[in-house]
Amino acid sequence: MILILLIIFNFHFLSPETNKPTSEVVKVIDIKQNYIIADTDNEQVYLYNVFNVGYGDVLEIEGNYEEVYSLQNFYLYNFMDYSHKKGIHYQMYVNDYTILSKNRSIKNLLFEYIQSIDKDELRSYLLQIFYQIKDDNYIELLFLSGFHLRFLVKVMNKLIKVNKSLLLSVVMLGYTFLFPIRFFIRYLFFRSSIDFLMKHINTKNRFGVTIICLLLMNPFVVTEFSFMAIFIFNTIQLFKVKRLSKLLLPSSIMLPLQLYHFHEINIMMLLCYPILQRVHLLLMVCAIVSVLFHPLSSIFVYLISMYEWLILVFQDLYTFIGKPNIVWMLLWFLVLLKTTVELKKKYIVCFVLLLLYQQNMDSLQLFGEVLFIDVGQGDCILIREPMFGKTIMIDVAGSFRYELAEEVIYPVLKARGIKKIDMLIVTHDDYDHNGSLDDLKELITIDEVYTEIDMLELDSIELYNLNTEAKFDDKNENSIVLYGTIYGFHYLFTGDAGIPFEQAIMEEYQHLPVDILKVSHHGSISATTKDFLHFIDPLVGIISSGRNNSYGHPDDQVVDNLHKQETTVLDTQQNGSVQIYYFHNLLFMRTMSNEFGIIIKVKL
Repeated sequence: MILILLIIFNFHFLSPETNKPTSEVVKVIDIKQNYIIADTDNEQVYLYNVFNVGYGDVLEIEGNYEEVYSLQNFYLYNFMDYSHKKGIHYQMYVNDYTILSKNRSIKNLLFEYIQSIDKDELRSYLLQIFYQIKDDNYIELLFLSGFHLRFLVKVMNKLIKVNKSLLLSVVMLGYTFLFPIRFFIRYLFFRSSIDFLMKHINTKNRFGVTIICLLLMNPFVVTEFSFMAIFIFNTIQLFKVKRLSKLLLPSSIMLPLQLYHFHEINIMMLLCYPILQRVHLLLMVCAIVSVLFHPLSSIFVYLISMYEWLILVFQDLYTFIGKPNIVWMLLWFLVLLKTTVELKKKYIVCFVLLLLYQQNMDSLQLFGEVLFIDVGQGDCILIREPMFGKTIMIDVAGSFRYELAEEVIYPVLKARGIKKIDMLIVTHDDYDHNGSLDDLKELITIDEVYTEIDMLELDSIELYNLNTEAKFDDKNENSIVLYGTIYGFHYLFTGDAGIPFEQAIMEEYQHLPVDILKVSHHGSISATTKDFLHFIDPLVGIISSGRNNSYGHPDDQVVDNLHKQETTVLDTQQNGSVQIYYFHNLLFMRTMSNEFGIIIKVKL
C-alpha cells in the first residue's frame, strides 16, 4: 500500500511542467471517434477536424494550440481532468493539414483496410472492438475489461494443449503487433507473463505484482472503468467463490461499475452478461472470418442486425439510471463479498433493497437542491424539492459548439436519477436560454413548459415573476424574473433583464432582500448596477458565462460592482457548475473548482 501511495504521489506532485507546443509537424499516435492524439515537441496533443489518417502518419497542421478545456459539471465525465492525468494539456481545432508521410506498417495497413470495408455494420463493429472507435457504450463495456480475450484464450487452450499463461502472452504480443495497445492488453500481458515466470509464488502475490507494474506505468489508471472491473473481479476471485456465486459474479460487478461510470444499466442485459460475452466472442470470430472471406460478410451483417434488434427489445424492458453514491457502492460490494462465501436469502434481500433505493433515488433525496449547470455561454438551472418533491428547470441553453441536451443537460439529469421534469420555465426567447428545448424533449419527459408565469408555489418553494408585463421594447428586458424563497432563502433569477428593469424594481419596492443572485445577462454591463446591488445586497452572485466568449462576459465593471458590495462571486467559466443543497435554515454550497460555503439563516 505504501509503495502504491508513493507511485501516485510521484506522478501527481512531481510530474514535469508542460509548455505550449509550437511545432506544426505532428505524428499520429492514436485515433478516436471525434479527434486524434498526436505527438509534437515530445508532448501529446488533441487534434480536431482531422480525418482519413492512420497510425504513425506524419502531418503538417495549421491552427492555434489552446489549453484542453471542457464544461465542468458534477456527476459527469471530466474530459479535462482525464486529459491532464494522461499528460495531455493542449489541443487544436485544425484549419488545414497536409499528410507529409504515410506509415506503411502492418498495423496501419490493417487499419486502412478495415476502414475501407463497404459493409457499414462490419466496419463499425471491427472499429469498436479493436480500436475503441465506437458509438455504442454497451459494446465497449464488453471489451474494455478484456474478458472476451481471456475467454477466447480459454477456448483455444482446450484445442491447443499448451501452457495457458504462455498462450495468453503469445496472443497478447500478436494483438499489440496488429492493433493499438489498450489498458486491458497491458493487464493481460503482464498477468500472463508474471504467471508464467513466477510460478513459485502464490496467486495473490502474482496478482499484486501485476497491479504494481500497471500503477508504475500510470497510477491514474485506478479511476478508469477497465481497471476497476479487472481489479474488483480478480480480487473477489481470490476468495473461495461458490459455483452459483461465480455464475452471478460478472453481472454483480458490472452493475455498480456501469452505474457509477455511465449512470445507466439495463437489467435484462445485465442478467444476460455471461451469455453476451459468449455471443460477442462468436460475433468477433465471425467478423474476423468475414474480413478474410469477404463473401461471408453478409452472414455477419445478418447476425449483428439480429443482435441489435434483441438489444433494442431488452432496452425497452427495464433500465436503471442514476449515479450511486459511495456508501451505496461500499454496501453493494460488502454484500457481494458475503455472497461469494455463502449465498443466503438475507444477502439477496440486501441486493433487492439496494436496487430499489437506486431505482427511486430521485424521490429519496433528503435535501433540496439548486444546481447551476455549466452550459458555457447560456443559462440552465435545476431546482429540486426533497423527498418526493417536484423538479423544476429554468432555461435550457443551446450551443453552436456542443450538443448540450445530449452531452450535458440530460446526462446531468440521468446521473441524478431524474426521470422527468415537472416544470420547465423559459425566461425569454433567446438561443442561449431555450436552444436545447426541442432536443431535451426527445430525451426526457417534460410535463409543462412555461414561457409566461405569474407565480410558482410548492411545498418549499415560493417564486414570483417580478416582470409580468411586457413593458419594454427589448426581449431581454421582458425576461421572466423570478424572486422568492426556497426553504427560507431568498433567490433572484434575473434572466437577461437589464438596467431599465432594475430601475423599475427599485421604484416599485422599498426592500428586496436577496441571498442568492443569478447575475443578469451572463455578467453583461447592461445590468447589475451599483445602485441595484446596494438595493438587494446579495450574499452570493452566480454568473453563467462561457470560457473565452466573444462578448467579453462577465464585464469587469460588473464583477467590481459585486466585489464592492462584498458579494461572493462565482462564475461558471472559472468555477464550473455551482451546486446548492438546502435543508430548513441551512444552505450548503460547492463548486466544481472545489469552493465550499455554508449559510445559516438565523430567525430573529
